[in-house]
Amino acid sequence: MAMPTETVERPRTQTTRATVWLAGAALAAAPLATAAYIASFGVNAVYADHVGNVVLFDAMSRGALTAKLAFGLANEHRIFFPHLLFLALGRITRFNNVAEMYAGLALMVACGFMLYAAYAREWPSRAQALCWFLPAGLLLFTWRQNELLLRGDALPTTYLVLLGVFATLLLLDRAERAGPAFAGALAAATFASFSYLNGLLVWPIGALLLLFAEPRRPRYALLVIWLLVGAAVTATYFHGYTKPPQHPSLLFFARAPFSAIAYVLAAGGGALAATRDAAIAVGAVLCVLNGAAIAATIQSVRAGRRAPWGIWLIAFGTLSEVMIAVGRSGMGVDQALSSRYAPFSMTAVIGCWFVFTAPAVRESMRTDRLRVALLAVALPSVVAGVVDGVQTGRVERQNRRQAAYVLMTARFQADETLELLHPGPRFKVRSAADVLERLRLNVYAEPRVDPAVLASAPAAALMSLDLLNSRPIQAARPMRVGSEAAVWLNGWAVDPMARRRPAAVFVVIDGGRLVIPALLELERPDVAAALREPAYRRSGFAVSFAAGLLAPGAHALRFTVVTADGRRAMAGSSFTIVRAAADPSSLATPFASR
Repeated sequence: MAMPTETVERPRTQTTRATVWLAGAALAAAPLATAAYIASFGVNAVYADHVGNVVLFDAMSRGALTAKLAFGLANEHRIFFPHLLFLALGRITRFNNVAEMYAGLALMVACGFMLYAAYAREWPSRAQALCWFLPAGLLLFTWRQNELLLRGDALPTTYLVLLGVFATLLLLDRAERAGPAFAGALAAATFASFSYLNGLLVWPIGALLLLFAEPRRPRYALLVIWLLVGAAVTATYFHGYTKPPQHPSLLFFARAPFSAIAYVLAAGGGALAATRDAAIAVGAVLCVLNGAAIAATIQSVRAGRRAPWGIWLIAFGTLSEVMIAVGRSGMGVDQALSSRYAPFSMTAVIGCWFVFTAPAVRESMRTDRLRVALLAVALPSVVAGVVDGVQTGRVERQNRRQAAYVLMTARFQADETLELLHPGPRFKVRSAADVLERLRLNVYAEPRVDPAVLASAPAAALMSLDLLNSRPIQAARPMRVGSEAAVWLNGWAVDPMARRRPAAVFVVIDGGRLVIPALLELERPDVAAALREPAYRRSGFAVSFAAGLLAPGAHALRFTVVTADGRRAMAGSSFTIVRAAADPSSLATPFASR
């Protein structure tokens, strides 16, 4: 009696035109939706690590820009090629960070084309490949990476290195000799290596590819060249390298292995889940699916077929998670959920899908249940990512608008307020603001209203000042500032003639000694409801300045409100503010860098 044999899956060879058009439309909609996300929530403001890149513009303006400066470390990364991109874009856009976000989106699209080109080569029909590629395309543009999408530095940097990695693996997979494809792979790998630390992983992965991608023809001659160039690039990368002092020990994972394992699982699942426990659970499931993908690859190679290209994506994504864990696991498992790591983890998920759907693999074993399991884990995250992305985007937009305001008014701000932009050295943000203002870059490139040159409006502004450092302001009583380092005033103002919010609001201190602009368009639904005017919903404002700008004693404050059309100045309310005593800790010397 014959033993039963497993029925392998035969990929269907027919795809309807309607299916192809629908898949193409869905793939096109993904980057368009991401562009709309950036348009809705992106803010032009140098923020966090990007503050450190201002020195490049300063050096370029003085003719002192050198390759050594551009090659310098940014935390543990040598982002030489991203630095060149920032400078090139900065010359065109006046260092506009939203423009950098769109550049990052363009790189995401380029990565999508690169992934599809590699995937389609394993299919007999490009139409079939396009339809099966759809889940990967949707995952590539997931809004789970919302933090990354709204960072002008991190988004292009991440997708520059991914573009270099994908190009390397694509070219190396078909390089049979030391020809143009192999030379291109070497160039792309070098590009990836000097775009981000994770780019160095392409060298060991490329070595494995040269050995095992073609089971009967390992390419030893190319392997020797590859290893020699990789060793030279790695040695160059780590020459003069110093570990960032603010980062935990690189040996933490050895001292706390269970915490490190939880971190790796959370980093892997963090691309698909937003909470720690869910991310760890999803990461564990993905580990099982990755193991199945490796088993499928081994079976396919034993059958004499090429290793599916997706296995190299799994290798890169998994090793990236381990690399991140080595450098960051000491910060706690929750840190693994940072959405800026999502693209690296998602690379492994996409690679898993590529393996399970590769025609050669499906001819060797059934993968339909594995595909269903992967989709059941991955696709709900696309929907959840949209919901979470919108909620996070609203919060991030407000935070970045506040950061833009603080940067634009840095000369007036206390040190603790400047930490909203970067918690670095005391005068780092101040010196960066000086450079940006001198070169008219970033927030200083935007047009500003000068209330001194505006004609007076016939009517007074309608406004109210509600809070001083989160404390309610009592009518007809002077406002008092004690030991606080910073003063924050919150209120609302409208143009009663136009029945719209104003173009600008200024607080004038001591008759014009200081004129400080306000942050506008803060949510005030209570004002809109009380005055029965929906246009007043975003009529709130906030003003911030260092308490050290006020000498002990009483000071006169009055507000100037600019009409909605930006042509006239309306008189606002007047107040008295009393600084109780000079606190040395609050004397932030806001003009010290000038």
